[in-house]
Amino acid sequence: MPLNVDVIEEPGLRSLLEQSEAPARDEAERELANFLYSPGVSGSRVAANLGASMRAQRETTAETAGWWEAVKHWWLGEKHTVVASEEHPVELAAYWMTVPGVHDSKVTVSSSTSGSSAVSASLKIAGIGGGPTLTVQLKETVEFEASSPERAALKTTGTFEKVEVRRLDEQVVGTYVRLSSIDRDNFEWQRGPATPPDPSRLGKPGSSRRFSLAPASPTDLTHETLTLAKGTEWDFGVELSLEKLGLSAELGAKITYEHEVEYAYDLPGGSNYLAGIYGSFPAYLWTIESS
Repeated sequence: MPLNVDVIEEPGLRSLLEQSEAPARDEAERELANFLYSPGVSGSRVAANLGASMRAQRETTAETAGWWEAVKHWWLGEKHTVVASEEHPVELAAYWMTVPGVHDSKVTVSSSTSGSSAVSASLKIAGIGGGPTLTVQLKETVEFEASSPERAALKTTGTFEKVEVRRLDEQVVGTYVRLSSIDRDNFEWQRGPATPPDPSRLGKPGSSRRFSLAPASPTDLTHETLTLAKGTEWDFGVELSLEKLGLSAELGAKITYEHEVEYAYDLPGGSNYLAGIYGSFPAYLWTIESS
């Protein structure tokens, strides 16, 4: 059964530059920054040429309002040509199932929507190589059960383009990758074993809960529920190797949990547990403490 997923597209730098009217300043600055941080652009002659064009614009006017004209002047002074494309799986990290390293531990992760049109989680993908900024909205209840660490990700297919940059004299000055689109109709969950980070290397948790179950028998299960609040956000990046293009790309995204996420645990007796939330990881990490 198809997943209920919406994709909202905001124009990237390429589309903004092709418009007849100047975009809003904050929108243009955001997409320009996305472009300049893209692999193959950051630190390249393409970025250097843009900087030179904007410096020249500042020298000819006392106003900063001409900065967009400088960007367009740079864009028109080079040819950004798509020379190849490749479809590649894109995994959108969404939920981790983490459990203590004790036999018979189990977790059920769930997040419910309040209606058929409500969003349980959204994920925003910053524009890559001047392509669109994409927001993926999951509009259905989520529930996963696991007895060992796993990761669940939304999976679809992205279309990536290899863009060659030439000056008007045909001199090649750069090559970069653009994410031009994703398949909006064929999302699916992909689950698999995953190793969470060692909490001892992440410093102090932002919040934590202790469960002292050492006196109990390992066959006695204690049921505990932990939650992540609505509005919790996580940043993550995925490195993609695009073999057909001979290039790599980094998918930078931000996940927002639009509804509370509930973690219902079965904890065997005989151990003392510490569950902590760390700023760089989107789930509870467990430590077995001495009794």
